Amino acid sequence: MNDSFTSASAPLLILQRSDVAYLADHPRAAEGRRLIFVEPGLLDEAVRRGLQAVEFRPLECGPDFQARASTEAITLATLTDLRLTAERQRLWPGATLNGWDVGLFYLALQRLIVARQLGERIANTLVEPELAVLRPSAAQQMYFDSFLVTDLVVSQAPDRMMVVEGYDGVNWTQHD
Repeated sequence: MNDSFTSASAPLLILQRSDVAYLADHPRAAEGRRLIFVEPGLLDEAVRRGLQAVEFRPLECGPDFQARASTEAITLATLTDLRLTAERQRLWPGATLNGWDVGLFYLALQRLIVARQLGERIANTLVEPELAVLRPSAAQQMYFDSFLVTDLVVSQAPDRMMVVEGYDGVNWTQHD
C-alpha cells in the first residue's frame, strides 16, 4: 500500500450497495470526502438516502463487457467441474456426480470477474492519485455484497486505492 496515502482527504469510491447503506447509517465516515460512483444505480440510492458531495464517473465498458465475464466464468466453472468429477471418480469409482459444480461456481466466478474488470477500468479511468474505499466484512455470498469485490477492485491499483474503513454486514434491502 502507499505509505504516503492521505486517507482523510482522499475521495471515497463507492463500490457496493452496502457501502451506501453504511454511509447513510454512519454519515461521519463520509465527512469531508467526495463520494465517487461508477454505477448509476448506486448513485440514485445514495441521493435517495441523502448522501452529499456525490459525483458520477461513467466507465467505458464496451458492448462485450458482460459477455467476456460470462465466457470466462463458465469456462473456469466447467474446468473446475471436470477436475472435481475426475477426482470423485478416482476416489469413488463407479457412479459419480458430474456437472453439479458448474452452477455453483459459475455465479460466484462471474461476479468476481466482473469486479476484477471494473477494478481495471476504475484504475485506468479515474484520475485521482488516491481513492479510499470501504470494505464489508462479509465473505462472498450469492447476490450480496462482500469483501471479495472490494479486494479485487483495490488489487488493480493498490498504490492508489486503500481500504480506510471496514464494517459488518449491513441490511440494504428496503421494506415497502
